[in-house]
Amino acid sequence: MGSGPFKPVSVDCDRRILLEAVPDHWRGEKVFPRLRFDFVGDEQKRTDLLMSGGLDFIKEPASSRYAELEQGGRFRVVQTDGIRLLFMGLTFKEKLADGSPNPFRDTEVRQAISLALDRGRLCRETLSGMATPASQLVPRWSSATPRGFRCPGSNRRRLAGSWRRRSSLRESLRHPLSADKYFRIRETVEACCRQLGSVGVQVRPLPVPTRVFIPTAADGKYDLLITGWSAITGDTSDFFENCFHSRVEDPATDSSTRSTTPSPTWTR
Repeated sequence: MGSGPFKPVSVDCDRRILLEAVPDHWRGEKVFPRLRFDFVGDEQKRTDLLMSGGLDFIKEPASSRYAELEQGGRFRVVQTDGIRLLFMGLTFKEKLADGSPNPFRDTEVRQAISLALDRGRLCRETLSGMATPASQLVPRWSSATPRGFRCPGSNRRRLAGSWRRRSSLRESLRHPLSADKYFRIRETVEACCRQLGSVGVQVRPLPVPTRVFIPTAADGKYDLLITGWSAITGDTSDFFENCFHSRVEDPATDSSTRSTTPSPTWTR
């Protein structure tokens, strides 16, 4: 916000950000007089650039090449829990976009969808161990995390039957995703669609560029979506205020609720 040890020289959000050290900063001299951040969307290309000397360090290297990176001691791979949550949003409007009754208003239908998603398998296989199953809104290290809370894991068959009895959705339901913003988001959504199919929810992935996805999601265009949010403060208020707050005519909250996902979208 302008008080850090570096200041921007040039910003190209699709390619590169250049920073230079602030002279006589109160934290003292900087080790690096200039910093350059390059945006490289492909994980294999990022890893190749690192190994060839084109980059000094990268975020999210190709997980299949961890052993290769650490051979010879030239590089070290560091992993830690982040603050981003990927979540599925379900509209709570009375009718879906096609005018049919909304089955997501039924508690058992929402529970069936929640139980159909195997979070552990998504993290282990689809995301190659680069994620932790989420049981609620904020990471485990947050002071706001309930202790001992776990995702429900029983009654799948009963709830699947509830979905089949109550839902009129079939192949027509599309599953939007922010196609270019999150690590392996396409693969994650495709895996979610397969898992939802096990309880009779037939969904087709609909990749949408991030710049289109954000405003259209905020306008309530989608009945079901997958997106992400980061609790920057480490507190659940970040999510409730920005993602799940009811639509209100209060200037203190309306600007944030209009800029994110349709409200309410909580799936439990």
